[in-house]
Amino acid sequence: MDRQEEVKINVFSVIEEQWPLEAFEAWLYDQNDLADQMNDSLILELFAFNYRQEGAHYVFRDVMLRYSNRKEFLLWKVKANLQDLIDGKGSRDRILQDFLTLSYNDIPILTKLGYYAYHFEDLEFAGQLKDSMIQEIKAEATALLSVINAQHAKNPHFDICDFERNNNELQVLGYTSPLPGRKWWQF
Repeated sequence: MDRQEEVKINVFSVIEEQWPLEAFEAWLYDQNDLADQMNDSLILELFAFNYRQEGAHYVFRDVMLRYSNRKEFLLWKVKANLQDLIDGKGSRDRILQDFLTLSYNDIPILTKLGYYAYHFEDLEFAGQLKDSMIQEIKAEATALLSVINAQHAKNPHFDICDFERNNNELQVLGYTSPLPGRKWWQF
């Protein structure tokens, strides 16, 4: 991984709250070679950013996302969050809620995992035990991540937002689109 890619991944990690802003700032100022790259607008912005301002994390997110491709960020975000679900990190509820939100407009393939956010709100209604639901989520996240990684390996310009809902690999895994072929008002 080259330095630009490393910086971008670290910025994404801060935006996704996987890495504290304070730790990122300390890391940045320890990178002497990056100080020599001030002609790069992202690097300049990172060094000029006021990490101590009120609401710094939200400002950081808004400012730094301007320097990245939204679809590239979403692909990284989905892959990183799927891996976090597989690893059982403590951010499960936030990830499931994010997936639910992303599934509405951007990435419909996340709907199935996103609905688990509702199941955790009322485990009794879902009719499952928490541990079995967590294992189910891990299995589904593993399957979905493997298909996404395979698609990304085949096509370096893979766009997670245009991920084919009719993908055969996804259908085998039970990931058919939750969206009907017709609009709700077309009977």
